[in-house]
Amino acid sequence: MMAMHESKLFGFTKYLFFLAHPDDDLYCCVLMKRLVDEGKSVKLLYLTSGDAGGAKREREKEVFRSTKYIGVENKNVLFLEIPEQELPNILHRAVASAVQVVKSCGTDCAVGHDYEGGHEGHDLASFCLSEVVRLAEIGTHIVFPVYHGPPGKRRGARFKPVRKNPIILPFTGNDRALKEAVLKCYVSQKEHFDGLGSSSSDYFDLLFSRELFFLLSAPIDYRSRPMEEVGYELHRNRFTFEKFQLALNKYRTHLSD
Repeated sequence: MMAMHESKLFGFTKYLFFLAHPDDDLYCCVLMKRLVDEGKSVKLLYLTSGDAGGAKREREKEVFRSTKYIGVENKNVLFLEIPEQELPNILHRAVASAVQVVKSCGTDCAVGHDYEGGHEGHDLASFCLSEVVRLAEIGTHIVFPVYHGPPGKRRGARFKPVRKNPIILPFTGNDRALKEAVLKCYVSQKEHFDGLGSSSSDYFDLLFSRELFFLLSAPIDYRSRPMEEVGYELHRNRFTFEKFQLALNKYRTHLSD
């Protein structure tokens, strides 16, 4: 698999990392740290606070423990606090709030979730950021992988097969130690990450050796299924691809009103 040169990640001034919920910074924390060390502007915007499990404030506190290691100042960590369970019905609010943040601080590179079908929250966040990029006219949109596939067979810390020529950021020096420290910050999600490790024997080997990114050359088509087997359809909450499409249609209805 051919990879694009990692220098393509560092040619911007103001970066916005748009994340579905606390702990997703785990998948791009090394890039964040290197950008901070280079003097770039780095802001983190969390779509939700992971409140569906009832531990909203604890999960936000875990973020600040993580960003202390990464080097992002607290003032550059923002939470939209969109309720997780309401998100499919209020995408218009989420996008409008995020666009307002972008216009207030300026951004020339947006980094966020790929469209994977592994978790509906990740896919909804991916769609939201695509709209923010369009509406705020951000010049560059970069995506990273979290996981795809059904429970028990999830493939984490790698892109789905359709993604060719990713940007690979290999770890050097203290990068692995940073990643391990960030993972330990998310105590509330330990069972989740242990499950990912059980689903895929090489998950932690990949997680602790490099980060992957993909520079989008065209908008993602969210009307098509992200994978033949959409993982979240088999999850305990049974969120379906049809429900995902209904959420997008509600958003488009608000745009036309």
